[in-house]
Formats: sequence, C-alpha cells, structure tokens
Amino acid sequence: ASDAALLGALRHHLEAAILPGDPPMDAGDLDDAAALLFAAARTRAPGQSLVQIESETGKRRRLRIAIVNEDMPFLVDSIAATVAAQGLLIDRLVHPVVTVERDGEGTIVALGTAAPETARESLIYLETPRLDARERRELGDALRLTLE
Repeated sequence: ASDAALLGALRHHLEAAILPGDPPMDAGDLDDAAALLFAAARTRAPGQSLVQIESETGKRRRLRIAIVNEDMPFLVDSIAATVAAQGLLIDRLVHPVVTVERDGEGTIVALGTAAPETARESLIYLETPRLDARERRELGDALRLTLE
C-alpha cells in the first residue's frame, strides 16, 4: 500500500480509538497525530519499542508523544504512570491497537488486515504540557525504560 493509503488507514484507526467521553479531535489535529504516529511506526524491528517526542510551539504549546510497541497488558497504565512520575498531566491519550504487517526490513506494508502474519501493535498518541529540552530527554528515557 502507498504511504498515503497507510496514513489514511492509521488516521481511521486513531479516530475510531477516541473514547466516547473524550473530546473529539478536529481534522487537522487528527491528521497531525496520524502523521506523527506513522513517522514513528514506519519501520520497527520485532520486539523494538519506539518513542518519538515532538514539542509544538505554534498556537498550541504542547508536547506530542508517539509510542509504538507490541500490544501487551497494562501498557497504557505503565506509560501513564511514567508520564505522571515526571510531573505531567496527560491532556489527550488515544490508543488504537492495530494489526500491522511489515516486510523483512520492518517497514509497514499493511494496517488493519486480518492476514495471519500480522501482529497486533499498540500505537499510542499522547499530548501533555510542553517541556524544555532536558525534561523531554528525561521523559523519553523514562518511557523507553518503562517499555523495556
């Protein structure tokens, strides 16, 4: 599948994973969240955990975090506890669990298929208040340690 088709599929899964009590995401925020998650998830080796943190300074000052991991119990709870231990509130958390088919290099070739060779991956998108560069590094290190 093309990158545009994969990105569209990921956007659909992200939107479907917004919980009923959570505020909806506008189209631009949904596109941005899908793009960040797709960039983080694009290539991943089996068993590898990926964390990507991006600081946004435009009209909304926030930290955007993408986490890609094999799906496992208590993953979101562990991540939320790690974020809270850094003194941060989570403003948004969206957690689609998606079947992901990857080629031999670990690059995504299909999302959301029922093919037997696909693995279920947790694609987690978080928004928190902004941090300075040192605090972002500490958060990234803490999240990577949690995922190990």
